[in-house]
Amino acid sequence: MPSSRARSPQSDAPQRAPSPWWSLVVWGLGVRHAALFGCALWCAWQLLSCPTALAQDDEDSVVEAVPKLRPPTVTTALDGKPVVRIEVVTEGARWPESPKLRNTRAGEPFSAALGRRAARELSDTGRFASVKIEAFIQGGGVVLRLRALPRRIVTAIRVAGGALDEEEMLGSARLEVGGEVTAPELPRIASRIRAFYARRGFGLAQVKVDAVDTDERMQVVVRVEIEQGEATSVVARKFLVDGSSPQLLKELDDYQVGQGDRADQELLREADLALQKQLRQRGWHRAEVSHKLQKSGLSMRLLVSIKAGPLFRL
Repeated sequence: MPSSRARSPQSDAPQRAPSPWWSLVVWGLGVRHAALFGCALWCAWQLLSCPTALAQDDEDSVVEAVPKLRPPTVTTALDGKPVVRIEVVTEGARWPESPKLRNTRAGEPFSAALGRRAARELSDTGRFASVKIEAFIQGGGVVLRLRALPRRIVTAIRVAGGALDEEEMLGSARLEVGGEVTAPELPRIASRIRAFYARRGFGLAQVKVDAVDTDERMQVVVRVEIEQGEATSVVARKFLVDGSSPQLLKELDDYQVGQGDRADQELLREADLALQKQLRQRGWHRAEVSHKLQKSGLSMRLLVSIKAGPLFRL
């Protein structure tokens, strides 16, 4: 009588003949040792086939464990010596404080791991943008010094003065509500705003950027004051053309920036593209238009280069 038990799919499959190579291994080492040998080969293959994944896992674990911390530079001469003093120095000349460490104390033997633990404790408070570790021998022990850069969160931005688009200006300055600022970053923000105004034709713009404290310890209002000054104007315009066709020269009159206009790099770029598109539509399919500004006192001379190429007629 046929059995009611389901037959295993493997029972109908043809049995695979053992590899001659594996049979030789089994004969030479015995079944038990051959099994151990095969397991070792499999583990070695797994390790060799996935080095990238292992390296990535290790890298990710380090980044998550110590965010925004620079690796300390220590020597073996410090390892094992007792920590005689722990100093926390705030940098940047704004928002000084004297945080106390709870998980790292004087008297413990020094090691690189101890330095990272102390730095991580400061970083985990969220009050510092970066923490640097220093260690040096003093007497019979080690002084551990942590240099912490305080940070603040931008809760609002107030802009006074200036005639250019505020959103575009703040994007160029890399300043936004919800972002962080540090004391050294404030003058860099001002420098980026000055560069933005210079590109737009206000080369004499003066910019001040400050962070005003609020009732919330970690939040500040960033105040931006702009004196744009007089615009830098184009005193003369000259076309440098690779052809002298009367028809081509007539097209140049449509260039959108001329004498007396503001030397605005964005407007000049748009004028280049507009004339280039026009020339290509009129038959100069390889036309290229570019510009260059030459400083002349407080003004600029505009040189417009036209590489028209051949005229194609249909």
